[in-house]
Amino acid sequence: MAQEYKITNKIITINTIKEVAEYIRGVYNKYYSLIEDDMKRNEDLLYKERSYEYRGSAPKLEYAIDYQGDKSLTERDYEWFVEGLKDTRNVKMIKIYFYTIFHESIPSESHFNTNNDYKHLSIYAYFYEDRVKVNVDGKELENEAHQVYDDIKNIIEKSKDRFDKTIKNRGIRMKCFYFSLGLIFSYIALLILFANMSKIPENIVSIINNYYILVAIHFAFSMIIGTIIGSFFMNKLYEDIIPARKYSHYSKSSQKFVYIDNIDDYISKDETQIGKFYNSLERRNKIESIYKYCRLIALAQISIYIICIALAVIK
Repeated sequence: MAQEYKITNKIITINTIKEVAEYIRGVYNKYYSLIEDDMKRNEDLLYKERSYEYRGSAPKLEYAIDYQGDKSLTERDYEWFVEGLKDTRNVKMIKIYFYTIFHESIPSESHFNTNNDYKHLSIYAYFYEDRVKVNVDGKELENEAHQVYDDIKNIIEKSKDRFDKTIKNRGIRMKCFYFSLGLIFSYIALLILFANMSKIPENIVSIINNYYILVAIHFAFSMIIGTIIGSFFMNKLYEDIIPARKYSHYSKSSQKFVYIDNIDDYISKDETQIGKFYNSLERRNKIESIYKYCRLIALAQISIYIICIALAVIK
């Protein structure tokens, strides 16, 4: 009975693909040994004494990598497969295929009688950019097929969710980065301003000495200049890994069409580390690392703002 598993909302890393490949390789080695040992056990026996439990040809295990531009390579060597996973920028699909068939047989006067129907087990694992599909089928080996299916499913389900905090809360991550970056330029502007206070008109000086206004201007300037300078960098980090937009409604107040994230479509797909997603996990980690430090900078600056406002109240 065939069992098909479609994975959704997971980040499938190359290490996960290797783990699945290692597992399937273990299944291959198991049945290869069973068939080989069964053949060796019988080859020195008299014909009429021979009894096979795993009579069949050697199992088949293949690895296929499809590249952009309709280039496809298929090999049976595991080391070749691992080497091919080192650079997945131009890979569009990875396939692992296993198949074995055998039967039990005992000798009769003229030929071997088959005690049971042929038994077979097959495994197909497909890894595309945005989806993963695993198919396991077993005839007369239903229990084994079910175990293989569960084991592969468990390996893949350990993967991180695609719709995670990096995506859900990307707004605050972007704003923290923009604000932190803008602080560099706003403080440079303040230093230049204070260094030239004697040349500034008194009405401007009175505005600067007003802490409420100074905090508001400093915050606004930091956000604006940080957004202008930093948006390109953050957009590159988030490229291809955020949900597509879909139409929501028409706003009468703003007289504009409103679009929102298409979450349902996003979580129905995967993010395999090939093709356009080849470095998406690296980018996600970089976003979180940047946010970790920028959040501290932003909190420190907000504390300074609170102190400034408190001083203004005391005055």
